[in-house]
Amino acid sequence: MIKLAVSGACGKMGLRIIALAGEESDFKLTVALESKGHPDIGKPISGISVTDEPTFVKNSDCLIEFTSPSATIEHLVCAVKYKKPVVIGTTGLSEE
Repeated sequence: MIKLAVSGACGKMGLRIIALAGEESDFKLTVALESKGHPDIGKPISGISVTDEPTFVKNSDCLIEFTSPSATIEHLVCAVKYKKPVVIGTTGLSEE
């Protein structure tokens, strides 16, 4: 079973990824990540609470990233620290 962290979990793509993962027995949502101050922090999605703490990525096998460019960079720092692979769907990233 692949434990997934999904950032941008309450957005259109995040919710879709979570729904599709829930249809497959090979995946389990372990982290639903949102930005600090998001109104859904603490609310449940697929049985887990939405969090704004990117270090929770350590509890997953992979991070699926659909946020803003600045949040993506912040989340990448945690993914690298905990040696987690990342799938990035964020748009608007600069070359640097």
